[in-house]
Amino acid sequence: MDNEQIAERNQVLDEILMDRRSIRAFSEEIPSKADVEAVIFAGQLAPYAAMSVGTREDYRRFVVVPRDSDTMARLKEILDAKAKEQYESFSAAMAHNPDLHKQGAAFAKNLKNMAENGVRSYGSAAFNIIVAEIRGIPDTGSRSLAHCMQNMWLKATALGLAFQLVSITGQMSDDPDFCEAIGLNPGEFSFDGCGLGYPAQPQEPRSKTYIPEYVTWL
Repeated sequence: MDNEQIAERNQVLDEILMDRRSIRAFSEEIPSKADVEAVIFAGQLAPYAAMSVGTREDYRRFVVVPRDSDTMARLKEILDAKAKEQYESFSAAMAHNPDLHKQGAAFAKNLKNMAENGVRSYGSAAFNIIVAEIRGIPDTGSRSLAHCMQNMWLKATALGLAFQLVSITGQMSDDPDFCEAIGLNPGEFSFDGCGLGYPAQPQEPRSKTYIPEYVTWL
């Protein structure tokens, strides 16, 4: 690869990295199956812990849930109940811990919003994709999922799609109702998830520069 090719690839990557962002408002437009599969394939290319998964070939699974499906309605029902349960539990913990109350105010506000209004990130995007990573020995599923979701996010950005992480998905891997709805065994996998579609509005260019004072060179 010559210097001109390297410079061109580097520029494209920089543009994708700058354009990547979390989208919370989706349009009614539905991405093509080919684009959804391209995003999933990017996730399949992400690193995984070979030592943990051993000889299993199904260490990473993807479940695609369409917006208007019965499964989406069921998952939203389960997640809404989970959000209410979490808000009540966290509020009780904050009431007895001043430090937690101070540090967890933003998290509590988000939980309260979900408890009162439902988990809006389910059902707004054209598709929700649940990614499941096997819990091996040692259990490195969450690390592999982070690599996977970032790959998917960058590919979605390159395709002009909107992407939103749905972090509450990560708390559902032991929930029997949630797991039954997507056809996986409770406790066997770690979960993460995202919403995928098209943005409801054009996104403004992001301005971000390298900040040398946050970097220590040894």
